[in-house]
Amino acid sequence: MLQEDSYHHIAINDEGLCTLCEKKKEFEKIGWDKLKSMFEERIESIRGKGEYDGLIMLSGGKDSAYLAYFLKVKYGLNLFGFIVDNNYEYEDTFENADKIAKSLDMPYVKYRQDPVLMKEYYRFLFMEKSIYQQDAGQVCAFCGRFLMYTASCFAGMMNIPTIFSGHSPDQIFLMGESIEIDEERIAFKEYVMETFYHELKKARDAWEKEKGVKALNTLFPKDIKANNVQSIFPFQYFPYKPQEMIKIVKRELNWEPIKRFSENYISSGCKLVNLWSRIAHLNNTNNYVDFEFGNQIRDGLFDREYVDDFRQTLYDKEEIERLAMEFDMPDLVNGLAGETKERKDKKAIGYLMIREVILDIVSDRIGVEKEDIGVYEDIMKNINDFSVLLKITRDMEDRFGIDNKVDNFLDSGTIHDMSLSIERYLKAKDVESVAGDGRVVMLKSSVESDTMLFCLPYAGGMTEMFEKFSEYLPDNVNVGVAIYPGVRGEGPPLETIEEIAEFYAEYLTSIEADELYVLGYCFGGYVAHHLVRILARRNRRVDGLIMVSLTPPNMKDAVYDLDFNDETYANGYMKGTMEIGEIYREITDTMSKEELKRYWRLYWKSVKTILDYKVPRETVDMPALIVTGKDEEYDFLRPEDKAWFELYPNAGFATVAGGHMLLVTHPGELANCIIENTGIGSLTT
Repeated sequence: MLQEDSYHHIAINDEGLCTLCEKKKEFEKIGWDKLKSMFEERIESIRGKGEYDGLIMLSGGKDSAYLAYFLKVKYGLNLFGFIVDNNYEYEDTFENADKIAKSLDMPYVKYRQDPVLMKEYYRFLFMEKSIYQQDAGQVCAFCGRFLMYTASCFAGMMNIPTIFSGHSPDQIFLMGESIEIDEERIAFKEYVMETFYHELKKARDAWEKEKGVKALNTLFPKDIKANNVQSIFPFQYFPYKPQEMIKIVKRELNWEPIKRFSENYISSGCKLVNLWSRIAHLNNTNNYVDFEFGNQIRDGLFDREYVDDFRQTLYDKEEIERLAMEFDMPDLVNGLAGETKERKDKKAIGYLMIREVILDIVSDRIGVEKEDIGVYEDIMKNINDFSVLLKITRDMEDRFGIDNKVDNFLDSGTIHDMSLSIERYLKAKDVESVAGDGRVVMLKSSVESDTMLFCLPYAGGMTEMFEKFSEYLPDNVNVGVAIYPGVRGEGPPLETIEEIAEFYAEYLTSIEADELYVLGYCFGGYVAHHLVRILARRNRRVDGLIMVSLTPPNMKDAVYDLDFNDETYANGYMKGTMEIGEIYREITDTMSKEELKRYWRLYWKSVKTILDYKVPRETVDMPALIVTGKDEEYDFLRPEDKAWFELYPNAGFATVAGGHMLLVTHPGELANCIIENTGIGSLTT
């Protein structure tokens, strides 16, 4: 996670360990049972003391969503929601916070700060030389306390005795609010707070000199608690398990990541994160989020892939440029302009260039300067002439070589969202080198490789789900993924698993590969089961069969007892089963409306195909690896199910992190598991 960083005294040793990992030690801590008792004593002391037991700060993120659910449902507290609008939050965060409050039947208020004052305040935090830090850490240090104090003042005005906040353990420590018993830890916390109070005095003096005393105590409070209101940070009393929290709030509150970020919305929804993280990067140093994520990965709270996925969506040049201009930071604006030119010189086709092309097309068609087109405005609302929209659509299809895709992108509404969608589409298009007969997508291919991993997707046939997974496999492994007929709308799907297996048996008997492995994921596992038997009869050797998230084929009739006699029943099943929507959201949330409609139609078709499948029971003597997720949502998928031995006497078993969508959520763990258990890629090329 961290780079070498002289500012924070971090170096990487010869073994690849950073200073923090090398010196990491266990501190003396209070046991969780004791902390839980302390927490319960605190909340009982405030329960029923006012109209509300506490005010909870809602940001729309997973921490505050889970905390609201935890306090309201598990402990039965009467809560009042408090949403702070500092004018630099993504609108999605407020929509999420609003949805959370309504889901829990909790009254709330959205408290908007003075926009002019906020602009002055954040410009001061970024630009004031007396408090400037290379990692821009001063911004969050002051802002976090300011927001806590704002909530505390409001709670006092409402006669609410307590405020609850979903700060993480690392953030609680840096605010000086953590409960410590280790002497070293106590000393370090005291040092951190002394340093901060020294910076606080410099900030107050500089603000008073520049602005006068206006809003001084409000913006730069010495104490985050006001009006005898106490603050409680529950995540220091209970184990902090963010990935589990995300799963719970998705299931219980229908919480969704904000569109601005990836599926793994695990950090702030504040626009300023873009700016200060970029400043830290330009100064060749780490920022506090790097440290926090680094700690959480070391402690096993987050998977590396989870964090990497989030960080890939963090950098938004357009947002940074706009904020830098707003706060009068010309050097940063010029630096970003230079980066854009360098990208153009390299003829890269990334988000920035796509956005520029779209802006050019739109401005030309509607006759306005592109500087006057709001990147985040809904162009569908601003352009009422359908013929103009149609022309824009056709221009974009011609420019990017996209066939019948832009109509779906226009549904997203904003130029920003369209740019991201087209970027993802083009990247996928670049990755996919389709076999001549259109049956297979080659995610990795080398003429020097003698090893082939052939992958069969789950119901609905999304090939994209294998992309990240393939990156974790050795370079000398060619990775091909089956494109089931009908998946891309080019024709009707095949009717039976036998037909699908025969379709790919012909392909696999024709390819040249000294080593062949077949991977079947869920529905694809039934296809793989049939496919390897056809290949065995044709004397095509298979060096290993890998089944992921699949019930033993000879037991499917005991599991799939659904009645899919008509499409009405199927549609009702899909819409009415929360499990289905939640489990597959990792994939379906990235689809356009048309793709989603086609996907669910194929999903139903695939499930019905499983019901009709007559499983061949003959034993096949080949190495087989059966993989399930540790958090598998389907109870009937049991690790080390002995029924597999009837079909594959040489079966081995493994479990990896994640649930039914582990291929997407934990691709690295699955790839490593397969490498370790099969030896794939060990063949010398």
